[in-house]
Amino acid sequence: MSRFFRHLSGSLRRRALFVTAVVLLVVIVATAAIVSRSTDRLTSRRNAMVLQLSNKSVGRNAVLGTGINLIGLPDNNLISNGSFSPNMFQAYYAVHSGSTDAFDIKVSETRTDISLTENHFVDASIAIYRETLSSMDEIHEAVITSYEAGRIMNKTPVSLPEELKGLRLTGFAEWEGYTYACGPSSTLIKIPSGGDAKALSFDFLSDLTAIAAGPNGLMTGDATGRLFSSQDGVSWQLLPLEMSTAVRAISYVPIPDESNGFFLASGGPGELMFGHLQDMTPLVTSIKEDAVAAFIVTEDGIIYALGDKGHVYYSMNGIEWTEEKELTSEQAWLAGDVSGNLAFFTGASGQMAIRRANGIFVFLGFEGSDSLPRTLRRMTPYDPDQNVPLRKRTLANLTGVLAITSEKIVVLTDRGDALFSNDQGETWQPYTLFSDQPISRMTLMPSGDLYLVHPGGTLSRTELTSRFTFEPPLPSGEVQADDLIALSLATGYRMDVANQDLTAREGVLRVGEWCVSGGAEVSSSEDADIGRVGYDSNGSLKIMFAEHDAPGEEKDNESHDDDGTLATGKHDTSPTILRHERLFSISRQTVFQTPVNNPNRPYLSARLSQRIDLSRLVTSNILPLFRLEFDVARSDDADGNLEVWFSGPLVNEGEVFTVQSGDWRHQRATIAFSQKLRPEDELWINFGFSGSGSYMLDNVWFGRSEDARGALSSLVAENETLPSADVLRFDSVPIGRAGYLPESWCLPEGSTSGVREKRFHNLGCAMQLADLLSAQPWLVVDMHATEVELAHLMEYIAGSPLTPYGRLRSRDGAIGKWSDRFDAIYIEIVDRSNVLQNDVTRSNSVRRVIDQLSSSPEFHTIRNRVYFIDGMCYEDGRSHTSTDYHAGDFVIKKPFATIDEFNVILEEWVNAMPRWRTGDHHLYSELMRSFDVSAWEAPPRIADTVSVMLGDLGDHTVLSMMDVDFALPEALSGRAMNVRTLEVTRGLFGMERLASPTVIRKSGSIDEEGMTVEETTLYKVFRSREEVALIAANLGKSTSIISVEGFDFESDVSYDLYDYRGYKISSGWRSSYREAFTLLPGGVIVIRQLHD
Repeated sequence: MSRFFRHLSGSLRRRALFVTAVVLLVVIVATAAIVSRSTDRLTSRRNAMVLQLSNKSVGRNAVLGTGINLIGLPDNNLISNGSFSPNMFQAYYAVHSGSTDAFDIKVSETRTDISLTENHFVDASIAIYRETLSSMDEIHEAVITSYEAGRIMNKTPVSLPEELKGLRLTGFAEWEGYTYACGPSSTLIKIPSGGDAKALSFDFLSDLTAIAAGPNGLMTGDATGRLFSSQDGVSWQLLPLEMSTAVRAISYVPIPDESNGFFLASGGPGELMFGHLQDMTPLVTSIKEDAVAAFIVTEDGIIYALGDKGHVYYSMNGIEWTEEKELTSEQAWLAGDVSGNLAFFTGASGQMAIRRANGIFVFLGFEGSDSLPRTLRRMTPYDPDQNVPLRKRTLANLTGVLAITSEKIVVLTDRGDALFSNDQGETWQPYTLFSDQPISRMTLMPSGDLYLVHPGGTLSRTELTSRFTFEPPLPSGEVQADDLIALSLATGYRMDVANQDLTAREGVLRVGEWCVSGGAEVSSSEDADIGRVGYDSNGSLKIMFAEHDAPGEEKDNESHDDDGTLATGKHDTSPTILRHERLFSISRQTVFQTPVNNPNRPYLSARLSQRIDLSRLVTSNILPLFRLEFDVARSDDADGNLEVWFSGPLVNEGEVFTVQSGDWRHQRATIAFSQKLRPEDELWINFGFSGSGSYMLDNVWFGRSEDARGALSSLVAENETLPSADVLRFDSVPIGRAGYLPESWCLPEGSTSGVREKRFHNLGCAMQLADLLSAQPWLVVDMHATEVELAHLMEYIAGSPLTPYGRLRSRDGAIGKWSDRFDAIYIEIVDRSNVLQNDVTRSNSVRRVIDQLSSSPEFHTIRNRVYFIDGMCYEDGRSHTSTDYHAGDFVIKKPFATIDEFNVILEEWVNAMPRWRTGDHHLYSELMRSFDVSAWEAPPRIADTVSVMLGDLGDHTVLSMMDVDFALPEALSGRAMNVRTLEVTRGLFGMERLASPTVIRKSGSIDEEGMTVEETTLYKVFRSREEVALIAANLGKSTSIISVEGFDFESDVSYDLYDYRGYKISSGWRSSYREAFTLLPGGVIVIRQLHD
């Protein structure tokens, strides 16, 4: 080479050297790039790890698996409450005092709302239980014969902090079991029921004038027009908007069937604010001259605003206000109160108005020997110098009123005197119970505590009691204090709209509620299935119409007082033919003013209608074919033609049925629509007739042509995408649950699918679903299950097919006994409504149910397959029964991002489990009966839900359940996150929990969130004789790569990779030796190896 270069010129040698250098440089750069590329590829796996499996068992219990808490199923009946079941009220009350045929209860000690309407509970059935420390026995059954509400006990003083004595309290509110009161000089106190007041710190210098409470906190106002809110009663914040003058009134208005309502606040003339706890907005309304002194919310949802210039306004939504012309007065309105269906308003110069039974307002002011005007005048101090006759004495202003019950009313004068009426304001006398000292303010709290503020700043408290009288009396002894009363009352329907006021209570018709046309009358009547076991035999609906007015004739609704003067009333001046077009809600007693869906049928005298809740379809129907069935009977004076039709924007299909008088007739029809129905469509079902007479309807069923009355919906029975489950908990099957008919669980599927019973299903259908899923059934027994009902339950599950309830089992689709279809049957005893007041009563109730179930003849044949579960929440944190398991709800209000955050939540779950009463604090075997993430603001990821299901599984928790409502389309199709979670966590029954794998090598350190892969990846390993399963969940936001050592290297492993939505990205088989698996952000990977 050197010899070759010697023959070259100097310029050529330089050029050759330059080219050589460039080539070498290119080679070096290319090599560096390749190396760099390789390095980047390695470092891009920042979260790469090699795991070593452990063979160490760390679980305390064998795993029972994962399962479904069945919240709901698709309804095969699209009609709501087609059997017209009565409303059921059930409650438990602790006795305050008693005798052989009566007992008293304290309203403040009840955990269930108690009616203050006189004789409301007449004909209710009761069972009286007496307890010891370890047992509960039923000692008597009876029927209530009279009910006296609103008995006021003697007053007791409430001790105020020394620094607050002499200050007059201006407002009261009740929140989370405590009474809060406000007053001048930033006064805020907290009073426990039966206890003394405690001063609270208020960070603003303010004279507080009013206070109200909602479910999420408190709101108060002051003399300068400012509003303050608090979510805990301790820390307060100033709201940004304020009024021009002092805050006069604050009220919280609940919205029926909603978890949250709204606040209203008033200030100067025409000033109203509307909103929520931390967001109030001024309203522009028709209220101009009046400053609202009080807001009153009636039983039927009307909000009244009482003005200090003599005007009263009403609203249905708190935003749009209309003047109530009949209450216009020259005197100011000052106060009001409601009790049941009675409303009572008072004002200046003895002014009063009353509204009875949700009717119209009537002024009370006529003269009589014991009328309020004469009683007020008699109480006016006599001035001998003036020598004013009794009839000309000035009437006192009525500044306060308490509607204690629907009959008993107490009013307060501006002089501090109290007057009492026990006949809805007809007669009055001074109230001797309150006559020992004047009163400046009186407030009845929802709990039954009554607070009296006296002019000197002192505070008194009294309590309401209610007395029940029953028959037959106790054969021996008396009802004792702390005896437990189980009460059940069924109330049917009754509504007469022949003379109903058509403008007083206007409202929107709700989906799924029955409505009747104006001029007709409805009431509960004898059931078509009366006396039949396993059917709803509690009543039908009777529709009546009396044809006595010619079309166009007006009805006069004016009423007269006893003294012959015309009372304030309203006229229905609309023609009869127009009145028939209007619809009244039977359950809510409201009217929808606009004519609804009555095309080409003006000749009908009366009709019954319901807007069908087509969300029950769940999915669009493929074929527009449906079946209609119902039972009908008619009176002799009806013409016999009942017209049934379906109406809507695009539908007008119907038939005329000829009904013979006398016995019940079962009618069937096939309905073919011109197009398929969708869940978002509008569809009405209507029953109508012309002329006078009455018809009785019962058991209305309308469903898909492929569904059958009383059977499991075809959407479930023919579904091939149902998730896997080891156990199916029947949360939607009410056994002894408050608000449901006795033995509702054995009624045919769809027979009573009312609005509030949307998730009410037949036990046989739930058993069929469990059998379909190869899952073990979990029954839920609530507090109102009687001994007879529990005996029938065991007969239904395991009795002979020849017994009455064995035949019902066959009717519901069972072949043989249900007990023969399953290896285990779990029975949980719960207090779903939280009506039991202490741990002793809760544990005694569990033992009572178990003893009654165990005493049935059928139980002994299946005792080895029945496992009892204590579902009570004990306040002392200890176990009180010896059941096989305890069950609780895993509640997580916000998501977690790291393993440490999740461990904190898991520790709270474990700490909530009851402990045995032993020195080692041994825990029950716990069952997670429900888990739901619907409260999370952000949608959950599959990693989140899987972590909760498996976090404690195999340790303290032996079974994890996920809430699933198959009435939702996404759950039925398998797209819902809870259904996908069950797919990931399947197949763990009988396994034991192993220690988490250890990291033996890793690359990379932190992700973009500043967390390591070890902080954001959860590993759970389970092992049985047949297989090992590793489930890894990535809680972080970066992809991870994992390799696992410790599997049998001679066998392959299967894997399933899921993304954060729960979709399966890939699956297959791989070698178990140093294979790498990708773990996506928010995703899960499941690796399984079967043993030979």
